[in-house]
Amino acid sequence: MKKLKAVKYAYSVFACALIAFGLTVLIRARVPEHAFMLAGGLLMIGFGIVRILGYFSRDILQLAFQFDLILGIASAVLGCYMIWNPQAAGHIVMVLGVFFLIDALSKVQTAIDARRVGMERWRLILGMALVAVAIGVLVVLTEFQDFHIVSRLIGANLAADGVLNLYVTQSTVNTIRRKKEWEV
Repeated sequence: MKKLKAVKYAYSVFACALIAFGLTVLIRARVPEHAFMLAGGLLMIGFGIVRILGYFSRDILQLAFQFDLILGIASAVLGCYMIWNPQAAGHIVMVLGVFFLIDALSKVQTAIDARRVGMERWRLILGMALVAVAIGVLVVLTEFQDFHIVSRLIGANLAADGVLNLYVTQSTVNTIRRKKEWEV
């Protein structure tokens, strides 16, 4: 149980960092590409490690962490690439857009699974996931625009994904603790 609480806390901290970084990129008029790549890369590596740990935690329903092995590995690899090749900012936008689109689509499935097990707030997860999907699609469709224009969409995508990850983690893991009938 201590490991699950520690993973939940770390997951929440990284989700908040993702929100903060996303809002910073969204609000600032011009984020230097090298700073975006370094900070984003470090964040992706850290969050990737936490996601992998989340996958191996003992969450009974595995709603919050069910896709986190593959997404954690992909996040860490993407983060390493962002740091290793900071000149790749032009094409990393498409990769980030696809990554966050896949992450949001996995949360759509999480919402459906939450409905199946009787979670009351599955609609909120679904709604938030669909917003993140829409932003991800916009990022992918505008990939060939100026980096500073698209970086604002990336910022919105990062913030939306952070909010979604934070809410799913907080609501699904807390639900298990509050409802004793979920436990075996």
